[in-house]
Amino acid sequence: MKKFIQTILLFLLSTSVYANIATSRSMVIESGIWEGIDREYQGYKILELASDGEHRLWRTNIAGDFQTIHYLPFSHDDIDCENNQCQISIADPRRGSVIRLVITPSYTGGPLTVLEKDTDDEATVATTYELRKKEGQSTYRDFWDRHRTRLQNIKPTEKIGLSGFWVGTLAMDNEVNLMALDMPYQSRSQFIRYLSFGKTPLTNETTFESSDIEKIGDAMFIKTSHKTFANQILIHRSSENTLVGHIYSYHKGNLLQTGEFRAKRID
Repeated sequence: MKKFIQTILLFLLSTSVYANIATSRSMVIESGIWEGIDREYQGYKILELASDGEHRLWRTNIAGDFQTIHYLPFSHDDIDCENNQCQISIADPRRGSVIRLVITPSYTGGPLTVLEKDTDDEATVATTYELRKKEGQSTYRDFWDRHRTRLQNIKPTEKIGLSGFWVGTLAMDNEVNLMALDMPYQSRSQFIRYLSFGKTPLTNETTFESSDIEKIGDAMFIKTSHKTFANQILIHRSSENTLVGHIYSYHKGNLLQTGEFRAKRID
């Protein structure tokens, strides 16, 4: 009986360790999907922590080939948690490098702050970003579930002027979110902000017509239909296939939010 109880206690302890990716005296990272955006390099990251110990780091580049995403597997043995910090070491055999994630909590129940170091034989590239817990599937999958058919049917006319489908990052409210600007040729357009939480896809979005676009110098000023979100957009063209801009959210003449975005047109 004593041996049986010891076995049960050992099983419960090991289950707790794998489910929370830590020990009782260390920082705890909940299993599940954590995602974030490295704004400097436009990298989209998904840290998938599985209760069975078969974890993955998914990576894609919003300013590059956003349609392709790669993953790197790692195990619980690659995670070292001590006090208020976890370090994860992940080998990338495709590039011959090692990725190290130094993870600390920002506040209880909040996002995780990540210092990422990507080291190969020649150099180390370091960047910081935040990871937020996402229930259900990743925002990346939410995005492609919604837009895959649209992007498979891009027309040649949708490379004229600002026409086309643009994807990028929106920095606002102390967050960096995935955004999309869908501007079909001579048709109603949409500006969409994807929020990284919730089991179902959560977005802020607004629409506008071609008649709502006004050229002011080298910029485009747009009035949109939403009463409180991004009802004014200012766009600057930085190259043929890249945009930078700002959104302004007004309500009854009061400025509620501002945001800055960068986006690339998807071919």
